[in-house]
Amino acid sequence: MNTVPIERKTPALQDHLPMLCTGVVFLATGIVFGIQGEWARTGIAALLLLTVGVPWLLEYWTRARFPVSLQIQYALLLIAGPYVGGALGLYVAWPPWDTVVHFYSGFPITFAIIAALGVTAQTYRLTFPVWFEVTIVISIKGFVALLWEFGEFFVDQLLVLQSCL
Repeated sequence: MNTVPIERKTPALQDHLPMLCTGVVFLATGIVFGIQGEWARTGIAALLLLTVGVPWLLEYWTRARFPVSLQIQYALLLIAGPYVGGALGLYVAWPPWDTVVHFYSGFPITFAIIAALGVTAQTYRLTFPVWFEVTIVISIKGFVALLWEFGEFFVDQLLVLQSCL
């Protein structure tokens, strides 16, 4: 007897396990920071908790799957950068950590762009020339790096303002 697998319309919870675990860590430490009265760190944890939902939003808007391997890379980026670096203070304790995080951030961003190009090509039955793919990857990575720097500057200014109060 042949059985046809039933296709799920919505992803199962285990499809987002990396993001769920990361969210639990951010929530728990945000609560601890709040109890300790460390409002800047609580704010970082709260903002990071919001970013955990990005894969779900992308899946909802694009109707494409956000691969678990890419979720793991995204979770590692959130944990390594703003969480360990900012909230837990590794950027201050060991300044080269910023360089490590910036280097690593290029990998998940590149893989996300390549995945998006693949989904687009498959959806619309397109074939992109290599020069186009390379141009798109470099352009989007540059734009994301610019946004990242704006975000870092904004958070730094916010923390400086908060420390003055």
